[in-house]
Amino acid sequence: MRSWIGMYYPHVHFRDDAWLKRAALYWDQLHRFFHNDANSSFPISRAEIELLEDGFIRQISPSADHLEQVAGEFAKIVGNSDGRTGELARQVELSEERRLYDIQVEDMHQAVASWKMSETLASELVGRRLGYRVGDDRISMRRTLAHAYLLLLGMRVSRDVGAHPVADNEFHHAAVGVSPERLLRQMAGDALAQEFPAGFEREVILVNLTIDDIVPRDIAGIPLRDITKFRRKYAGKRAKFRDAVSGILAECAELDDVKDPEALLNHLRIRYDTRVRPAVAELEQAMRRHGWTSTALQAVNVQTVVPPIAATAITQLALHPSAPAAAAIGLGGFSLGVWRSRREGRQKRDELITAAPMAYLHHLRADLARKPLAELVRKSVARLTPDQPISPVK
Repeated sequence: MRSWIGMYYPHVHFRDDAWLKRAALYWDQLHRFFHNDANSSFPISRAEIELLEDGFIRQISPSADHLEQVAGEFAKIVGNSDGRTGELARQVELSEERRLYDIQVEDMHQAVASWKMSETLASELVGRRLGYRVGDDRISMRRTLAHAYLLLLGMRVSRDVGAHPVADNEFHHAAVGVSPERLLRQMAGDALAQEFPAGFEREVILVNLTIDDIVPRDIAGIPLRDITKFRRKYAGKRAKFRDAVSGILAECAELDDVKDPEALLNHLRIRYDTRVRPAVAELEQAMRRHGWTSTALQAVNVQTVVPPIAATAITQLALHPSAPAAAAIGLGGFSLGVWRSRREGRQKRDELITAAPMAYLHHLRADLARKPLAELVRKSVARLTPDQPISPVK
């Protein structure tokens, strides 16, 4: 099982101190994009500085290989002359009056810093009038293009450094592993998004778990040094909880000899009751011993993919969403979503499944309960899988 090292994407800076402190409670390390010449409109918080000094935050600048690989994939999906991609290019083309030579702070999310993109791709986008240079260090594009590019880059870097993708909103989370063609077309509202040549994608079963973890109340007001002290003192308790959560998803794939959906759900209920629930209770006790006498549950979402083997229980749950054991199930302390989906198809099926890390969502909205968070994720998955029914959370 992988170490708990996360890759925060697609942003450079963390957008909320409370979110960052919560991540520090559970993760061993968190990578994020960075470049020595990076200019940002976002102030760096004291918490971010302290976690950098502590070694929890690790800064990664995409390598030339990363940029060239992503450039090649991105150029193909915006530069092909076939009808599908040509129509997409027309949808995202910048008009003359939208040129942003003097970009404003509020529009920076439309621009991509030059260190995140190869010069080859930047020149091609400018040449095709899909982007414009802003000074010496940014390429301005429509939000859809910039968003899709940064998601693609984040996914590639997290995979290559062996980190789990970690997002702070449901769409970034649902996009993990989606083919760049589908990602871009769906984000652009492309009516032709379902038309893909054979081999572009492979069908998979997306297993999605929403579960409660425990945090101290008013975590934003807790000094970072206190969070760091807890991390070190109770590292074993934190690891026990994380391994228990990961184990539920791993069991979905490992129980491939189980044919009855209800039997599979029974296995998962038992695993939750005997592994996860006690681990949450131990973490709560540790927090109270640490002096955090008031705690609260917060929902976290985890997803992975398994192969669609027709005779297995997990596949039956995905293929028959109207069955009594529906495709999104509330099981006491957790909610399970099991959906047909599609992922990049350039790898063989076994390689695709083996290489797929578990992706994690700690939402910026700390007030989201488990079922509302599960429903937000379901809707984003449905948006990126338009040709498959995605059943609602029950």
